[in-house]
Parts: sequence; structure tokens; C-alpha cells
Amino acid sequence: AERTARLDRFLAATLAFGHTGFLVRQGGTTNTVRSYFNLQQVHARYAQATATDIRYADSRGKLLDTSAAVATGALRRSQIATTYSNGMKVLVNGHPTETWKTPEAVLPPNGWFAKDKEGTLVAFSALVDRHRVDYVDSPAYVYADGRGRFTRFDKAACDGQLIAHKRPDGSLEVIPVGKVTSFGVSLEGRAATATALDEEGKEIGPAETRLARGMVYVTPIEGAFSYLLTPGAAPKVSLSCPRDEVVPGETVKIIGKTEHTYRVPA
Repeated sequence: AERTARLDRFLAATLAFGHTGFLVRQGGTTNTVRSYFNLQQVHARYAQATATDIRYADSRGKLLDTSAAVATGALRRSQIATTYSNGMKVLVNGHPTETWKTPEAVLPPNGWFAKDKEGTLVAFSALVDRHRVDYVDSPAYVYADGRGRFTRFDKAACDGQLIAHKRPDGSLEVIPVGKVTSFGVSLEGRAATATALDEEGKEIGPAETRLARGMVYVTPIEGAFSYLLTPGAAPKVSLSCPRDEVVPGETVKIIGKTEHTYRVPA
């Protein structure tokens, strides 16, 4: 936990100062993957841009310019919002103990949020349902980390680290990392077939998939390093539920062609 906290602090500081990335190898594969995939696409956006506006949040969340932040002491809170010349926006909560609630995301200590002007890149290390998670949706890949709790993101769902490389033909190479036990990705609501690959990219064989709430979930195969997902057709009828999480005994609505109710077993 302490090593994870140190890495979170390091990555937050990297973004706050506008530095380019450093591949962290200490702490094993988890930290290496986190340090690279969390920030690589963000760095690619701001590395050749200049900071045009830097603001600091006060205790009420109001963003102040540097002069006002120095005068009021808000500078010491280290809650920084930076806008770059290309429209890139980066928020970093450098406060050691306080959570920063922003319109974009709820940032724990050393949490951050980044988004480009066009909306083609969204990245954050933030609280979702009071639990810290990581997520990046970029033109190159989707990266998600539920950090031990199954979490549903816009284009992925997982309990651990998951990388989905986007290929030009619309397919995805999905790489579950470490101890991730359940994972799915979005192919714009379509079903998909999956082929398991070894570390050299050679085919092992087909893997079972299922489409649930717009996500394609893969049943892991022993010895597989990654899975190539080839999109198929969208289902003629899709089911949805307004609830992402349910509790035993709860009754929820299931919406398809018609609306139904379902009682979760107690």
C-alpha cells in the first residue's frame, strides 16, 4: 500500500509539473504498467504544448490565478488546474489528505484528471463509488484498473489492470494483467469473437465470449497472454438496467422491447 501511494504521488507530481513520463520498474509489472499506460497518451498531448493558464483551488474549490492563490494561501493546497495551448486540461490534487471534488471527477489525494479539447482523450485516477480506480480512453488504447474492485467504466469493466490496444481494422487486442479475474470491453455495443494469443502473438485457439450491457466479456484461457477481439453484429434486442450495482432482495427494472422487473435473490 505504501509503495502504491508513493507511485500515485510520483505520477501526480509528474502531471502537475508538466513533465514527460518515466517508466517505473520498481514494484513489478503492476507499477510498470500503471506508470506507462496511465500517462503515455497524456504526455503525448502536452509535451509539445505550453501551459497558458494555471489555477489553484481554494478550500471551497474556487479556482484562483497565481497571484490570488499566493495571497490567500491556496497555493499551499497544491490543487492545480492547468490548461495548455492546444486546449488540453489537466487537474491534479496534490493535497496530502483532502479530496478535491471537481465537475470532471472526484480526486483523492494524488488523484488527477486529463482531457483534450476534442474529447478524444479522457484519463483519470479518481474515485468511483468511493474507491480509487484508473482509466484512460485514447485513440491508441483503453486502459482500466479497478484496483481490486470490479468497476464499470465507459468502455471497459474489470477488477484489475486491463489494456485494450485499438487496431486499424476495428478489432481490439485485450491484455489482462496480473490477477485480474473478470474483464470486458466495449466494441460499440457489438458482440465479438475472441482468439487467445500467446506472448509471441501466436494463436492458441478460440475463447468464449458473452455480450452483457454493451460489454464483451472473455472467459480466460490458461496460457493466454492476450485476446484478439473481432467485432460482429450488434444484437437485435438489447437489455439494460439503470442500476450498475444491486443488493440482495432488491427489485430492479430490466428494459428491452418491454419493461420487466427482477428481484435479486436474498
